[in-house]
Amino acid sequence: MAENLRLWSDLSDGLIMRFLRWQIQQGYAIGSVNVRLATIKAYSRLAMQAGYLPVERYQRIKAVEGIQRKQGRNIDEKREVRRRGKKKAVATRITPVHVNVIKLELRKRAEQDSYFASSLLLFCLLCELGLRCGEVAPLICESIDLAAGHLRFYRHKVDKWQTHQLKPDVFKAAKLYFDLPHPLGYLFPGKEPGTHLAERQLAGGRDGKDGRN
Repeated sequence: MAENLRLWSDLSDGLIMRFLRWQIQQGYAIGSVNVRLATIKAYSRLAMQAGYLPVERYQRIKAVEGIQRKQGRNIDEKREVRRRGKKKAVATRITPVHVNVIKLELRKRAEQDSYFASSLLLFCLLCELGLRCGEVAPLICESIDLAAGHLRFYRHKVDKWQTHQLKPDVFKAAKLYFDLPHPLGYLFPGKEPGTHLAERQLAGGRDGKDGRN
């Protein structure tokens, strides 16, 4: 359906509402339900603009509301299955002690393997500098200036470029990574040439070519 907008011509607000109820009955997370609704609306708009979906019907589809936080909480209290799959509802909190243990383990492996050197650098950028996944993903190798000890990146939230001083652990991780053979271009390249890791991969645990996390 993503490749053929004509297939969206029979879509209606009633069908979407039934789909939302079905997902709730099947135990899908409220967040996932809302994401799918937003996706449907986006493709519906494209189908309307292409002339495959009547404007009046698109307006009714657009008016379908997602599940609000309080409403979602009430739904979850009444159903046995609240989410599908292995993804946790709440992120696991880690303490500064955990952070140090993880860094030490990654550093041991990173000395011999550029994959773990990349993982160590990624972990340090997120934990030590507090960068968001969307700020880390598009970084290129030139974003880090070891001579000056700086990291330059674009901050979407405030729409401007910022420069951060590299903290000691970040500097050490970056130097270790650059001392080992590594791909050029993006700091954290994706599987396809010329791409970077997606934000969702950074947020959920990056997958290497050999399946390591």
